[in-house]
Amino acid sequence: MVENQFKQDCAIFEELVGKGKTLAEEAQSVRGGSLDDAPKSEQKCTSWFIESRNFLISLFGEDDLDTSIFRKSFGTYKSMNLMGFYSGDWRFVKEDMYKGVGVLEGIYYSFKRGIKKRKEDLVKSLKESKDRIRVMFDNDILNKIVEGQLDIDYIIKSNKFEFYATHIQSDQVSRCPDNEKRAMLTLNLTKLSPIVLPTESFILGTSRLGEAKLGDGKVLEGLRKENQNHTEDALIGEVAIKKGILLVTNDKTLKSRVNSNRGRAINLEEFKELVK
Repeated sequence: MVENQFKQDCAIFEELVGKGKTLAEEAQSVRGGSLDDAPKSEQKCTSWFIESRNFLISLFGEDDLDTSIFRKSFGTYKSMNLMGFYSGDWRFVKEDMYKGVGVLEGIYYSFKRGIKKRKEDLVKSLKESKDRIRVMFDNDILNKIVEGQLDIDYIIKSNKFEFYATHIQSDQVSRCPDNEKRAMLTLNLTKLSPIVLPTESFILGTSRLGEAKLGDGKVLEGLRKENQNHTEDALIGEVAIKKGILLVTNDKTLKSRVNSNRGRAINLEEFKELVK
């Protein structure tokens, strides 16, 4: 059943990519063209875009980063006729169509090679596992526990999970300005009794001596994309990837990047499915 579904998904991908390439060849260029043909081209491309977008959402969910990149491949352009009068907005110009088809094709190749998976496949495989699941929470999930969105005592008693952390989570907890909340965060970390692992890279100003390794930074940079504000999240994600630990995070970007880098990441609602 799963294999048949995979084949069906691949067939739909190939159909959409092929159709997109044909439409890209026929689409109006941003540099100009026949405005008489533009409405029909726009109509066909709009239909293809909606079909492709909805297919990606059905596979990977609304918060998938690659699906977001696909959506953002298409700009909006204003056209003028030869007399200089405004003729309307065009979105699916040739240049953007080629870009969008390229993104769609890249997503397909990642899916075909098992780098990207259906959103429900990971949770399903984890639920079927007879072994304890190795889990790491990021700071946002720890906050959600304090807010009562997850019963920490229940998940500990379930004995389904083995918890891990790095110094990053403790550092983030210690910076919480609310004294009462900081105390609850600390208490919950203590209850989880996580195995503390060193980060896989050392970043000046963030990492601690003795609690970080000197790595090559390739995975780290793939996660933070040169954005220094994402350093702590990237360090957590890198550990999860390299140690084969399931990362639980509501950060859509981090989740998508971890999964795209051969890691495993789910959000809070998906984690709740595992707890049941």
